[in-house]
Amino acid sequence: MSNEDRVALSTILHWLENYDVLKAGDIPPEAIGGNSGQKSYDGVKASRLNMIMLDKAIDDLPIELRALICSRYKFRRYRRETLKLLGISVPTYYEWTKKAIRMIYKDLNGIKDKV
Repeated sequence: MSNEDRVALSTILHWLENYDVLKAGDIPPEAIGGNSGQKSYDGVKASRLNMIMLDKAIDDLPIELRALICSRYKFRRYRRETLKLLGISVPTYYEWTKKAIRMIYKDLNGIKDKV
């Protein structure tokens, strides 16, 4: 996969930050592309495909990272609620967020970790 075919980290962050809009099928005013080429003839919009890919990548995360991403982006919980719910510190909160987003990036772009 060439670099131009990859979903950028900035796009993934945009999808996460606008998760509710993406889920509803609306297009945010500052819409950022992604995996959206030509119009499909089957009636499935590019934003719906993006949502399916993002949800699959989130589902593939380890349980603690999935819980954090869901709490932060899907359910829009306050940070203090998420910290208490997961029993983690503020530095861990940000460390796990970065790690989860990197894992989502790798998943969406088919990048395998070297063993």
